[in-house]
Amino acid sequence: MPPLPKNDIEVIVMIRGGLNIAKIGAAAVADAITVVGCIDEVKREADTICPNYQQNIVVVSTPEEENATKYVRIKELCIAGDMHAAAAYRAAPHETCKGIIRNVPLSEGPEALSRKIVNPRNPLALAAKRIKESGTVIFAFEGYKVPNYVRYGNALVRCTFYRKQIDVFLCLRKDGASR
Repeated sequence: MPPLPKNDIEVIVMIRGGLNIAKIGAAAVADAITVVGCIDEVKREADTICPNYQQNIVVVSTPEEENATKYVRIKELCIAGDMHAAAAYRAAPHETCKGIIRNVPLSEGPEALSRKIVNPRNPLALAAKRIKESGTVIFAFEGYKVPNYVRYGNALVRCTFYRKQIDVFLCLRKDGASR
């Protein structure tokens, strides 16, 4: 995938239902995304839509906050006359890393999380988001180092590096060798 502008906001669009974007083509996928996003031609001139055929995703790069918000709202696409479910989310900005804190009360909403984490007392914190309906909060830091502790409101809380968990299962033969 070619390098995209570093100052742009990147939105990842995953198309569900087994649609192979390599067979459909980049132009058809890009047209479907812009139509569903309801972005007029003048506002989308600076946007770049780039398919990643290896991962079967589409990366949308835009300098406009308004366009990024519309792209993130995409839930389904009409490609070649068929409706396909889709999921879209913002990618972390360049030169950032992710950290997590645990045991955050479920009663805290998204605004409260941002207010308690992204503030002058945590100068490197950029954004905060809860992982599903759990007590774990993930947030982005400026730079490549996650601090050991962050301030959550008035409390000093342990922070750890966020690493996505991927389960790998191996089928073993009776003699212990993998297949």
